[in-house]
Amino acid sequence: MSSRIKRYRKYNNIIMLLYGHFPNDNRPRKEAISINKAGFNVTVYCLGFPNEQRTETIYQGSNHIKIRRLIFTTSISRINPLNMILFWIMSMLICIKENRKKTTIIHSHDLTALPIGYLISFLLPSIIIYDSHELFPETAKKRLGTMFWASLLVLEKICLARVSYLIGVTAVQLKILMKRCRSPAFAVPNYPLLAELPEPKRKIQSMKNKRKKWIIGISGAVIPDRGHIQTIRALKLLQIKKNIEFWVVGGGPCLQEIKKASSILGVNTKYYGYLETVQDVWQTIKSFDIGIIPNLPTANYIVTSVNRPYEYTLLGVPFLIPHYPGNQDIITELNTPNFDPRSPRSIANALEKMMLNYDDFQINDNLRKKFCWEENSGRKITEFYIRMISV
Repeated sequence: MSSRIKRYRKYNNIIMLLYGHFPNDNRPRKEAISINKAGFNVTVYCLGFPNEQRTETIYQGSNHIKIRRLIFTTSISRINPLNMILFWIMSMLICIKENRKKTTIIHSHDLTALPIGYLISFLLPSIIIYDSHELFPETAKKRLGTMFWASLLVLEKICLARVSYLIGVTAVQLKILMKRCRSPAFAVPNYPLLAELPEPKRKIQSMKNKRKKWIIGISGAVIPDRGHIQTIRALKLLQIKKNIEFWVVGGGPCLQEIKKASSILGVNTKYYGYLETVQDVWQTIKSFDIGIIPNLPTANYIVTSVNRPYEYTLLGVPFLIPHYPGNQDIITELNTPNFDPRSPRSIANALEKMMLNYDDFQINDNLRKKFCWEENSGRKITEFYIRMISV
């Protein structure tokens, strides 16, 4: 038996730790699929929704993805710190019990799961991978305050001492993380799985003088730093010249505030809330004439990339996004108008420019392969795992 086959057997089961819901969390799901297809078994310790099975196994030939939902939460109760601590304890105990005397590869998603891998590394021979989806301490500072930011920075610094490999989302984010961690690092962009997406939106030419109504859409969590209010104010300015309907796909703590602002300003708005499946979200997005991603300039949005611009691209929907460093790969290709998401006037000007030159901003079919998971991110993650066990 060759040494490589022996190493494959030795490291055949990858442990993924996710303080989130699987398969709803797209990035861990895509990574698990790619790693599994490369010949590894993957066990995901995660949260579950109340209506889900505690254990579920998905087979890909002779390999499998096993989902272990340790505690059940809703999207809201997930925020409770007690649930997170309970998840840490349960996942650590189960992982140690099931992997005793094995060299274990622990793939920790975000800082909410990294402490589990850190603690396990003292008790089992382990390779710890930190997959940072965002600048987590900086996000906490914006939403929870300076004390939480400082506490999480310290926690991250302690845990990074045991990390063997670091995975980020963008090169800009990695530059910041690599100042905190000296381990080998690479970026895996949040590109969509092309095979899962519906056919792209049919191109409509010469629309600037023919369209009776423009559908402007925003999709994602309705939270304070996503620019919903500023967009509504921008659309109020544009309604003088254009017939506009604003679609809000998603829910969150600011939804009532959005509804109130839209009603007061008289902006024609349709609310879709949380749709049942991601396929429903994509089909709704395909009806947008222009998608908008007006994320405010927080530390996290500036240096990391969000999923939506790549989904818009693969769905063939023209869109606007601020020209932050984290999304420069796709901004450079599309050359969309820049805008300041804090300024309704700036948003309105960018939207009007896109409406008046709509043909120029149609999505090129060639970009579908360039920004899909299969041709880029999926290959990176599988090549990393194969190279790691071959050393």
